[in-house]
Amino acid sequence: MNHNQCAILFDSENIKPHEILDELFKSLNNLNYDLLYPRKMIVNDLGKIKKAELSDDLKKYRLDLSCTYADVRKNLLDFRLYIEALDLAYTQNNIEAFCIVSNDADYAELAIKLRLMGKTIIGVGSKATTNEDYQKLFNHFYFIEELKNQKEVVKPSPKKKKQATKDQLLSDTINTIIINNYNNHKARIYYSNLVSEVKKVPALAKLKLTQDKLIKLGYNLEYEDEKRKETAYIKIGDKNGN
Repeated sequence: MNHNQCAILFDSENIKPHEILDELFKSLNNLNYDLLYPRKMIVNDLGKIKKAELSDDLKKYRLDLSCTYADVRKNLLDFRLYIEALDLAYTQNNIEAFCIVSNDADYAELAIKLRLMGKTIIGVGSKATTNEDYQKLFNHFYFIEELKNQKEVVKPSPKKKKQATKDQLLSDTINTIIINNYNNHKARIYYSNLVSEVKKVPALAKLKLTQDKLIKLGYNLEYEDEKRKETAYIKIGDKNGN
């Protein structure tokens, strides 16, 4: 299965991940980006963040935490996000798009640089701090206020919410397994091996992962022998383009 990969870089200043990320993920999926990794949350001053809240967000959304570990100074967080983005752009050619989430409009030069490198750039910002010229630097742009409103409007029943959360965890787990195999130069992952890896996640240990479930989640199964379902695998494509 060929994936359209989008990296997410989250400027944590004045924004909480749980306020917008659920709706942002849906918006990115609608743009046909199904592999939303890496997810980096950039933090400048850990002392100003509630530890319990931070831990919940990191775990739920599988965010990689990047800290400046320096005296708090203006633009220090911005510099770190620039470095993280360019490092990914130069070292991971499989990333087709970058989503920059920020409450301010400090990433114009980064957006231009990444677009010149042939990347699709998606911006997320505040209506109060984002002008039209800044928005035009991005291929797509979403407002934080609108993402928050969408989250408030959609209130699923507890049962549906629980199922949706489990399906999201399952998809995230499978995507992580696929990325790990890709990074290890594996061109495919067999269904049986995938099931074994998924069961290593405590919350999914009792889940019966059928081939029909994988197809329903959008994964394309191929077979070494069409008459034998046990030969099913997901084609990844290794770093050599095979």
